[in-house]
Amino acid sequence: NNIYNVSETSILLAKFENNIGNYDKAIRYIESATQLAKSILNENLKAQSHFVNGIIDYDNGNYDNAFNAYIKALAYYKKTDHKLMINSISHNIALIKSELGDQNGALDILLQNYNASKNVSREIRNKEFGSFFYTNTLITLGNVYVRKANKVESLEQKHMLLDSASIYTDIGFKETIKENDVPVSYTHLRAHETRHDL
Repeated sequence: NNIYNVSETSILLAKFENNIGNYDKAIRYIESATQLAKSILNENLKAQSHFVNGIIDYDNGNYDNAFNAYIKALAYYKKTDHKLMINSISHNIALIKSELGDQNGALDILLQNYNASKNVSREIRNKEFGSFFYTNTLITLGNVYVRKANKVESLEQKHMLLDSASIYTDIGFKETIKENDVPVSYTHLRAHETRHDL
């Protein structure tokens, strides 16, 4: 179907424009892709458009818009039980919550993701969570605990939160080395709190 192909191409162009910093063009492409997907009643394509819309808005600091786009995409992927997308979107929603100051909300999601992914085989982890999901979750947990520690007054509570941050970051560092089998600098790892983009 020609409209389907144009919508898919618009999604790719939106991602490209976003990656090179052209937010306005990226938004125009993704809005076009969404409208085309709606016109042919293709729910999968519409969900992909919402997901990419969330990425574009997140990257440009429009967290409320990103959250709304992710929620729309998540509804579809939950209906289809697409675990990889469900887990990726939940991670991205946790990042938004953290950016908006809701560290507890972010921690709830991240700890749930961590517990779901920590004891599965690498094969299942890669299929259902994505290859770097586990390490991204660990590093993000560390960063969120640091943000939370920065907001508390009690020194005892601050130390407990920073200890948690250190534990998750250290596990993430070890997992990154294990996954890549190459030395990775701690600075690079700390900078790698990323949203999931498929």
